[in-house]
Amino acid sequence: MSKNVKASTESLRIIRFPEVKSRIGYCQYHLRRLEAKGEFPRRVKIGARSVGWVESEIDEWIATRVAKRSEAGLVGGSINVAA
Repeated sequence: MSKNVKASTESLRIIRFPEVKSRIGYCQYHLRRLEAKGEFPRRVKIGARSVGWVESEIDEWIATRVAKRSEAGLVGGSINVAA
């Protein structure tokens, strides 16, 4: 493995569905719909029957939703991010 590949993968962490669900609260079916529309980070195949998501991409997705809320002036309120 080259130095560049090793350096870029050291900070990557793949998280499985239970952790993704605990962070965002969506079921697998809704995640699939969002992924299909390009509105959620794509899953990574990690085995023959296993998938996960890159943790930093999930964190960025969440941060984007929070930023949209703040931009809309809804810091104390809620916003429908799935629409």
